[in-house]
Amino acid sequence: MAIPGIKMSSRLQNALGGLELRVLLVEDGRGDALLVIGLLNDVYGDDYTLVQATSCKQALDLIRAQDFDVALIDYCLPDGSGVDLIEVACREAPGLATILFIGHLEESVDLKAMAAGASDIISKGDLQRAPLERSIRYSVERQKVALKLRRSEAELVRRNDELSSAQAQLGAQTNNMILLAEHLAQSEGHEEVAFLVPDADKTAKGDIQPHALTEQGQVCIWHVSPEGISRHMNQAMASLLEISQEESDGPADFLSYFDGAARDSAAGELAKWFRGIATAFEAAVVGRRSGDVKQLVLSGSPLLVDNGGSAGLLITAVDVTERRRIEASTRELARQDPLTGLLNRNSLSEHLTQALASANRIGRSVGLLCLDLDDFKSINDSLGHPFGDKLLTIVAERLKSAVRASDSIARLGGDEFVVILNHLESSDQVSVPAQTILDRLAEPFSINGETAFTGASIGIAVYPADADSPEDLLKKADMALYRSKEISRGGYEFFDHNILERLQRRRELEPALRQAAQRNELRLMYQPQVNLATGDTIGVEALLRWDSAAKGFLDPSEFIPLAESSGLIVPIGDWVFGEACRQLCVWQESGFPDLRLSVNVSMVQLKRAGFADSVQAMLEETGVKPESLVMEVTESGVLQNLSLAKETLGALNALGIGIALDDFGTGFASLALLKEFPFEQIKIDRSFIENIETDEDCAAIVSTTITLGRKLGLRVIGEGVETEEQLAFLRAESCEEAQGFLFSRPMRADDFGDWRFTGHRLQADSVAS
Repeated sequence: MAIPGIKMSSRLQNALGGLELRVLLVEDGRGDALLVIGLLNDVYGDDYTLVQATSCKQALDLIRAQDFDVALIDYCLPDGSGVDLIEVACREAPGLATILFIGHLEESVDLKAMAAGASDIISKGDLQRAPLERSIRYSVERQKVALKLRRSEAELVRRNDELSSAQAQLGAQTNNMILLAEHLAQSEGHEEVAFLVPDADKTAKGDIQPHALTEQGQVCIWHVSPEGISRHMNQAMASLLEISQEESDGPADFLSYFDGAARDSAAGELAKWFRGIATAFEAAVVGRRSGDVKQLVLSGSPLLVDNGGSAGLLITAVDVTERRRIEASTRELARQDPLTGLLNRNSLSEHLTQALASANRIGRSVGLLCLDLDDFKSINDSLGHPFGDKLLTIVAERLKSAVRASDSIARLGGDEFVVILNHLESSDQVSVPAQTILDRLAEPFSINGETAFTGASIGIAVYPADADSPEDLLKKADMALYRSKEISRGGYEFFDHNILERLQRRRELEPALRQAAQRNELRLMYQPQVNLATGDTIGVEALLRWDSAAKGFLDPSEFIPLAESSGLIVPIGDWVFGEACRQLCVWQESGFPDLRLSVNVSMVQLKRAGFADSVQAMLEETGVKPESLVMEVTESGVLQNLSLAKETLGALNALGIGIALDDFGTGFASLALLKEFPFEQIKIDRSFIENIETDEDCAAIVSTTITLGRKLGLRVIGEGVETEEQLAFLRAESCEEAQGFLFSRPMRADDFGDWRFTGHRLQADSVAS
């Protein structure tokens, strides 16, 4: 009996609209299961339903009893192999996407899993938030397309069976007609009675009426004279050609029913049939009334009288129009993206191979652009998947308008596209279409009265400068896309070999970061925040540092983005928050009762289901008062998902926790954002502070921000204060608070008390005087 594990009542509207994304997790390890669930929570929040099984038997029982979109399956299970489970699951539920988790990637296991029907394979050592989300998205979408393709193939098989049956019937009736014609020729003695002469008084010996016999079946039958003149066709043939029975009985040139090249082919086949050569050929005819093109397979047999003369031909026809339509549709489905009509992943590989071969022959280059849309998931979540699907079709049209007809465009799935720029004289020619694409996609999308804005990030690789094979070129362009999203969201980046070094560095750091907490390599440092009017230390900001035994001290700008993209920021953030709260209690009990603690919070953490509840639980556990705590969020983080950020920050503020907007001025925050969100403090980014002495624009931004904060009733703090001149500027503008190296570098907790009592006061007093 299947045992449901974790069940979350949540919904994610998928691409079909109105359906739940249903996830089956087959994992018997508690730690691994919690890791996967944590990553899913980071990706989807509440927007999915998950059921867990801990064995192959439980999983199969669940698959037979319930419908799932995707199954995440561990390789090693108590009662069997995950590969064997996938093989059975694919038979039991053809529409189910299956993703196998293995300890380490091994070619033999990969091949076996793919042969069993696995949609994708992920190493547990590389299990990260973004790759997991992409794997699920692609696997589910590919499975839907594959299922649709299988259904089309099944329909084609059915049509083929119908055709075979019709052909068998046709053969039997043809033999009967030949026997009938021979019988008529012997009994009547002249050509006019050979077959289907439209004279109702002509009958065969006995009670057989030839007209009645030909009219009984659905097979199309046509009698043509030795001169190639149509003498008669049965009702099925007349209906197919859309002519009346009277017209069908009138003399007409057989070849006149065909046009162009089809007429030449028909003439050749006609000659063969008269010589007794049994052949069949396919030709298109046009319906007389509708003008519809119909595809026919025709075959002819000569009719001979007993004196050796010819009674003409008995021609039979089978309508294969629908069969050809299904074949064409199946081929199109296998090569085109069903939503946008662009090339799909399979046909992209063919086109890219051809493009490189052509460029190699004529000595030209090929540009490959990998792009995906910015914030598409937020649009999908807020406006619905039908809106998102329509937006993707408009994106496809804009991409077509931005490049040449000789270029190729493919959709890989989701919001990811690839553009092949053919026959370039140099790599410099890539920049113009890349910028054109960015400009087109930056224009608003208006659909059914709703308007949305998005953009794109593009990665570029060029053949032969960057790669010499289609696979490597695509890989390099994808690396450049990753870099583009990292440093210039909404722009484009060319591949360079430094990207390889950075990715290699990332691959080295991520496993080490996973183990950093266990090895006690993570540290919290604290930087004081000073009241500029009194010189008092009124708060500290908790700053995470990593002192790796293998790699030494690492800059936060290197490992914090890694933690966010991999999902590790969730457990690390929990540790930071708990550790900082416990330290604040120590300080408050030892002489700093009013000290305030600021903790940075990632949007990845805010997306986590029940984040506010976990914060409240930690406050209760440590005894920290909510009003002593400030949560700092960045503009860019809030803008990723405004509705979710507003909801979560509102819940935190309702607990009594202060909310600060960090890095103010670096993003696109509006006055409405400051008004609608429960911010109590804004922090001026250090990039403006460090240039206020030399850059008038930076000085104006700082001054305006301070005035804005004062008028909105928000506390303003200047970050990165390092010189007396910077501090003097802030005090002259009546900025309330500041932090930076001028006061203190970040320090260990043990050093904070000594610093506070042995010199800081004198420094602050001298500054404040």
